[in-house]
Amino acid sequence: MAGTGAGSRAGAPAGGNGVPRAYVEEARRRRAQLDADRAAAEARVDAATAVALQVLDERAALERRNDEVSSRLGGAVRGLLSLGVGIDRTVRLLQLSEAEVRRLARPTAADGAEDGTGDGRELGAAPGDAEDDDAYTRPGQVVAVAGRVS
Repeated sequence: MAGTGAGSRAGAPAGGNGVPRAYVEEARRRRAQLDADRAAAEARVDAATAVALQVLDERAALERRNDEVSSRLGGAVRGLLSLGVGIDRTVRLLQLSEAEVRRLARPTAADGAEDGTGDGRELGAAPGDAEDDDAYTRPGQVVAVAGRVS
């Protein structure tokens, strides 16, 4: 057992498999140290995982709150549009991007729209009135464009 620090134990009485007891004890000591190191590493992983799980729960709560607030803001934006305030003026009044105002103008499922696209009636326009071909829309999607709906 050269270099292990147990060279003087070679003459000790034999352990279980005919191996001197000093070697068996050294092996146990080393295994115990490895087990302690592994347990400490697992405890650090458990703690880090617990922190991540807590933060995920916090994020989910914030996302739910954000959805609620966005729904209320969308209702307010649709209210402005239903009063005849155009998209451009709504953008300036609220200091939001045009894309954000358009997104908020679309009713969501929480607002009573079955698929979140709405039919345009809540904006005070008949579907198909808009002539703006530059607006990005999905098939069946309603987007308010300068007070019109496409």
